[in-house]
Amino acid sequence: TNNGISFLNSKTGQWRSVLSSFEESQGNKSHIFLTVCEVAPGIIWAGGYSSGAYQIDKKTFSVSYFMPPLYTHSNKRPDKYIRDIRTDMQGYIWSGGFYNLKRINLKTQDVRFYDGLNSITAIVEKDEKSMWIGSAAGLCLLDKESGKFERIKLPVESSYIYSLYQAKNGSLYVTHFLPTIRFP
Repeated sequence: TNNGISFLNSKTGQWRSVLSSFEESQGNKSHIFLTVCEVAPGIIWAGGYSSGAYQIDKKTFSVSYFMPPLYTHSNKRPDKYIRDIRTDMQGYIWSGGFYNLKRINLKTQDVRFYDGLNSITAIVEKDEKSMWIGSAAGLCLLDKESGKFERIKLPVESSYIYSLYQAKNGSLYVTHFLPTIRFP
């Protein structure tokens, strides 16, 4: 949304919002969010446009601002433009933004950066060894462990990827500037 994050209690039908401009404590902060992900039971991470990353406790609705790169002593530029947050089969958290693609181990607070991949727009796990990475520069298939990636040539002239969806049969659906395509 462009004004915070809303939660619907499906049992009561009641809505509750956090990080909106209607909260006095939020002041002039950005309220535009593009992605939410439950990274651990009851813990939501949210990221967006110039908002950085927030952690939300679903039970207490307490909210805290954080920057995952601060887990390391890296000189990498922190992302304020976070476009996608996902978890994978191994329990890692993947976060992609304008500057970085990173894999985060929540238990050890280890962060691995994947050099050469930036302007991330979409992240989808292909299988236990690889991830589909969409960006403003196109589609890549990333080997999780080696960090090597292959740029995938799409059958249309478009490079900016908006979103990715992998069906159970393995087909990858890609949305971009042109109509949606199916990539076998």
